[in-house]
Amino acid sequence: MERLSLTPLLRHITHQHPARTAFRFGGRAWTYAELDGVTDAVAAGLCARGIRDGDRVAFLLPNSPELVFLNLACLKVGAIAVPMNTRMKGPELAYVLNHCHARLGVVHTELYPNLEPVRSELAHVETIFTVGGPPPAGCQPFEALPVDKKADQEWPALGTDDVAAILYTSGTTARPKGVTHTQRTLASTARHFVATVGMTVDDVVFGMLGMSHIFGYTLQLLAPLSVGATVLAAPNFDAASVIDQIARHRVTHLYGLPVMFDALTRQPVGNSSGVRTLRFCLAGGDAVSSRLSASVREALGVELHEGCGMTEVIPLRPQSARPGEPRRLDRAAL
Repeated sequence: MERLSLTPLLRHITHQHPARTAFRFGGRAWTYAELDGVTDAVAAGLCARGIRDGDRVAFLLPNSPELVFLNLACLKVGAIAVPMNTRMKGPELAYVLNHCHARLGVVHTELYPNLEPVRSELAHVETIFTVGGPPPAGCQPFEALPVDKKADQEWPALGTDDVAAILYTSGTTARPKGVTHTQRTLASTARHFVATVGMTVDDVVFGMLGMSHIFGYTLQLLAPLSVGATVLAAPNFDAASVIDQIARHRVTHLYGLPVMFDALTRQPVGNSSGVRTLRFCLAGGDAVSSRLSASVREALGVELHEGCGMTEVIPLRPQSARPGEPRRLDRAAL
């Protein structure tokens, strides 16, 4: 596979499909051109705050427009994005922020109480912006971050081996480990997954998982944007709402946990023709039983693929399964 950086790949897609819808959230939509403009402003704001190539920007956010804007803005300026698990509490957050030497943080106001008790322990964070309401004392509203990009302002040229993101493991047996992903690994993951599942510019991808996780970050966000498809996201999982959005936005790809798919099959409208636009469903994070596979096939009219992987490794290669078992995606090193 061709080695390339993710940032120019996304720039190329934006130039090819400026008027196509790139991202939908909560009744709002952004075309590729609009998303490029918004992320330019956020990127310029990061630069105005002294963030440079290689600096770490951490965020503690549920799925939201701001999460998408920050991820893409970091890619533009060469900053290293550090998305944090929204279930982390004070000591875990302090460890991650100090370990990665984050200079700037963005936190949802509902999650800030988890960070506030350890804020004095943060050795490198200079500024914290908040999303979702009036900022707590000592924080600034996210709306204050974006600024107009200067006419002569250019983003740095990034190499394929430049680190683009650090994603932390769950730390079930020890401290969380910071897994680095480069421009190349993210671009390769996106392009490989797109080719593997046959994703096209006409697809609408609905990810039910958080985009701060490796699954959500790479397969729900970066992969669709790398081909000009539409990303659809919601702040949390609600089975009835998911069924409604599948029909409303003609979703073609649906990704989530097995328990989420199980909940969808129990919806009374799960058998309606409104879900028949689905052509690819992927579950990860737990085993997919034969019963669930059959239930999804009956309710949603599509096969449920099973993926397994880890923060360091993404599921990519589809393989055949034994009769009656779910089709699996094998782990593939990048």
